[in-house]
Amino acid sequence: MFHVEHLLKTLLPGLVSRPVMEKFEVIKTEYFKWNKVYNISSIKDEEGFWIKHVVDSLCLASYIYKEFQGNIKILDIGSGGGFPGLVLALALDNKISMVEPVGKKTGFIEHIILKLGLKNAEVIRSRYEDIKKVSDDFLLVSRALGNYQDLKKHFLEIKPDVKLIVMTTNAIARKTSGKVIDAPYAIVQQELQGALIGHVLLEI
Repeated sequence: MFHVEHLLKTLLPGLVSRPVMEKFEVIKTEYFKWNKVYNISSIKDEEGFWIKHVVDSLCLASYIYKEFQGNIKILDIGSGGGFPGLVLALALDNKISMVEPVGKKTGFIEHIILKLGLKNAEVIRSRYEDIKKVSDDFLLVSRALGNYQDLKKHFLEIKPDVKLIVMTTNAIARKTSGKVIDAPYAIVQQELQGALIGHVLLEI
């Protein structure tokens, strides 16, 4: 099945791949049903779904698993149709909160959470600017949101040492020297080169 199962074994060797792959298939089926009606994402083909939604998200899951063990909560900001958040919820034991303001997208995420019985996932229909409090230790992740400097500035007021891990395109990462949307960054996924397709992981 594409090359996702191989990557699961490579990136997250402790994961039991078969049940997870069956759940990815459920997400894929439901995604294409919903996308025809609600335009959840611009990804319209199956290969794009696996590469751009699942594989990239698994690379982020692998990095989080290695670097942020324990009970850290993950906030996926601007989750869209639930990527990377839904993939993180399947791959990790951490609590995943997906923050997304668009109702048709949060509706899809809620549908998948219920269909798969994901106990470690929730969706928050909100703009990130409206979040004023987070109850425990947390890590921010975001994919193609845009203004990362303002995003981190907002959450620094909640947690002074908050970490923000961004999935962004290689083109944006190369746009200026040492900056993404006027925010200094460090590339953090060197060990994932060759697996991460079309994106890089940055800490801002």
